[in-house]
Amino acid sequence: MAQSSPRERLGQLLERRYRDMGQPSLIQQNAYRALLSTIQLEKKLVAIELLDLMLDEVNHSLSTQDVASGSRRAAS
Repeated sequence: MAQSSPRERLGQLLERRYRDMGQPSLIQQNAYRALLSTIQLEKKLVAIELLDLMLDEVNHSLSTQDVASGSRRAAS
């Protein structure tokens, strides 16, 4: 069996301890944190995109109403 460095042995002990406790390792915790952060950013981007689409729809609706009311005034 190959000798491992003290750092590797410590890492293995910590990993085993986290596994025995039923908790994710620090590396997994950091990965989860990064994933959560990414999801939160994507959620904000989607919200901004939805607001932009809603504003476009309202602007289109208002411009359509302006055209319709302008043609009614011209007919009067």
